[in-house]
Amino acid sequence: MLDHLQPIKRKVMKPEMLCSIGPTKEKSKEYELTIYSICHDPFCDCGTLGLRVTEKDSLWEPVVMVVDVKKKEMIAPKEGEEDYKLLSLIISDFDDYTWSVLDQHYCEQKLKITDQLTSTEGLTFDFDAAGFESGEMLPYFHVFPHAYPDRIHVEGIEYAILDAYCFSPTCRCTDSRLVFYKVLDGIRTAVEPSLEIHYDYKKGKWFNEGVSYDNQDALIHAYIAECPDFREKLKRRQRMLKNLYSDDQERKAFKTTKNFAAAEELSFSFPVMNKTGRNEPCPCGSGKKYKKCCGR
Repeated sequence: MLDHLQPIKRKVMKPEMLCSIGPTKEKSKEYELTIYSICHDPFCDCGTLGLRVTEKDSLWEPVVMVVDVKKKEMIAPKEGEEDYKLLSLIISDFDDYTWSVLDQHYCEQKLKITDQLTSTEGLTFDFDAAGFESGEMLPYFHVFPHAYPDRIHVEGIEYAILDAYCFSPTCRCTDSRLVFYKVLDGIRTAVEPSLEIHYDYKKGKWFNEGVSYDNQDALIHAYIAECPDFREKLKRRQRMLKNLYSDDQERKAFKTTKNFAAAEELSFSFPVMNKTGRNEPCPCGSGKKYKKCCGR
């Protein structure tokens, strides 16, 4: 259950996040929560977070519990296991605010894991299983769900920019599709885009398919000003998708070749028969010597 979790730098929760357990406020005990471990798979959005629980101002040995910040429940330890009763009491003290803060920490750590990727070494992503086909423009967050979109502000309105790329290894294009959406309530985005445009990060050129947007220039200028490293970021992300797809195709081609070779070897393998001596009984079962039967 915990094999996919990896330790991260310890991160103590805010003071108001302390959990108090006891019959009364005077007799209750406070427990400090520390972000201890997280799933390091950049493609996964399991919501799994490991917490180290320590009794405040005590020599009590810390214990670890694993929670699902999406389902708002404890995954480990299980009922009957050590410390289950205590940790169940502690997690029962979690309110919606506590869970929202845990979810925020989870997303921040997953974003950091995603942004720190420099190569595809050790990464496996099945494009066929995900339903992605070479030749289409693939949104980066469809592969890396915690790749946080760039955000800009124009006339007091916040916009999120979603980026998509061609990921075919044989294609030499260097353009990306950028879609600007208004951000609503700080989280959700509008259904209709405010701008959809292509940008060639190698040539530094903007272009769209003949569609005109009223605030196109303002959005582009704000994007350039507020995200000065956007060209390098677009280049890095397209290279990541192309390398992932290339690795996926090589892996499947090798598996197919290996299976074909095994089938071919099986088809043309014959059992080795021991040679029968001339004076030995004939293998046909006649009872005669081989030299006077089938060996004549």
